[in-house]
Amino acid sequence: MYKNILNIQGNIHITGKKEALSELPPSYQQFAPELGYGLLCGLFIIYIPFDAPHEKHPDSLDIAAERMQEYLSRYLDAELSILEEEKEQALIKRAVPFGISENGHFLFWDRQNALPNGEWPIYMADFPVSITHVADSLHELIAKLTDTQTVRSVMQFNREALPKVFSPYEWVKY
Repeated sequence: MYKNILNIQGNIHITGKKEALSELPPSYQQFAPELGYGLLCGLFIIYIPFDAPHEKHPDSLDIAAERMQEYLSRYLDAELSILEEEKEQALIKRAVPFGISENGHFLFWDRQNALPNGEWPIYMADFPVSITHVADSLHELIAKLTDTQTVRSVMQFNREALPKVFSPYEWVKY
């Protein structure tokens, strides 16, 4: 499915731990084994759960999500926090991060508000500017990012659509 809408730049190396996907949104369950770990649309690093013995790798979904959640949580107590409303604070507390842009934008799911089709709403945190609902699935996110008419609904200051590409990453040994 994703190989039909994205140009794959390179060889897919890491498709992750399939057993760990069953508790995640359907579009991600499809994405991870098909494309794996890498750079989406030339901007967003998408993390996936890694198989043993690499499950403790810093870029494995569990480890990366924990690191990103810790960062997001810092904004709950920040003196100049943009999270003034209780609703936004609750959203950050239950955030399930799964990607980050090279510009520092965090992509995360809101698991608590699952949609009837099993998908979880996707938000982007652009601290200290905003937290924005950007899509209801990875399919929709990719469609919005790669269309000139809708890219600004995700990336407020982008005038051009992002490229329809996925660049798989290879293992980085630590």
